[in-house]
Amino acid sequence: MELIEGRSLFELWMVHVQAQRAMPVARTVDIIAAAARGLSVAHAQGIVHRDVKPENIMIEDDTGRVVLVDFGVALDSHGPNDGMIYGTPEYMAPELLGGAPASANTDQYGLALVAYELLTGALPFHEDPPFRQIPRRGKELIATTFVGATRARTPRRRALAAFLDLARGAVPDLRGVRQRAGQALSEAPLEPAATDGGLRVLVVDDDPLFVRLVTRCLHVALAGVPITIRRVTEPHAALEKCRTHLPELVVLDYEMPGMDGVEPLARVRALPRGETVRAIVLSGNNDEQTRLRFAMLGVRTFAAKPIDFSALVETLHLVARANGWIAAGAS
Repeated sequence: MELIEGRSLFELWMVHVQAQRAMPVARTVDIIAAAARGLSVAHAQGIVHRDVKPENIMIEDDTGRVVLVDFGVALDSHGPNDGMIYGTPEYMAPELLGGAPASANTDQYGLALVAYELLTGALPFHEDPPFRQIPRRGKELIATTFVGATRARTPRRRALAAFLDLARGAVPDLRGVRQRAGQALSEAPLEPAATDGGLRVLVVDDDPLFVRLVTRCLHVALAGVPITIRRVTEPHAALEKCRTHLPELVVLDYEMPGMDGVEPLARVRALPRGETVRAIVLSGNNDEQTRLRFAMLGVRTFAAKPIDFSALVETLHLVARANGWIAAGAS
């Protein structure tokens, strides 16, 4: 099997629960949608996963790529039913407990439960969630759709797509995500890349002095490499830059007015080819909690603030070598 270097969605979600913080709604929905696409490929081949849960959804380091793993109890629907009940009880469809065979519908049920849990803070059968990610009215809308479609007694009535549509539409409206970050940025097609050539780098920091310092570090670390650096001091502008000219590397400040660095990077990951973007996060607080929040987006490279010039140059140089932007033996 492919080796996936990263962390499970369960591990990343628990970090947010323990910190009493919500996962970004846009990124949460993108993760579920990516897992749903993975399931659709398996189902098209007649393969039923039978154990869809947060522990079996991985987020790859560096790319943020979503990978559905652990097909150890998968069922070939083209063959005979083994008659066994497999899965994790909390995510199993009701008909499975009644002896019905596993199917694509039961996999979709499990994934919808994962979506519900991440968006509301708890499974629908549990009381007192550890946090409330969205307002009460938003939770009621999700619950209504969930009960009417995903949790329907008849598997054919389930509609995971409707659930995701609700999350993409109504919930971002309720939380003000669309107004703050512009949902259209994650839906609009990319314009042609810049024609000025070179490695495309975007530096995002609300302090212009830091932006200038990071720019200088980039020129030193990537000496001899053609490079195009765009600099912005505001996260909304960063999203617009990424939409029009998707960078290959983003150097991003963690703490900015109006939103932290997690939300804009989540929007970048949602863009076409967003998983190709490498990111370095600048932060004065590089604790384990911060690192794991960014791990949801595939980020594992951090630089401390205040910036140490030599240390940042070395970090940039290592990232450039790892991604083949400079030769492995370059000094």
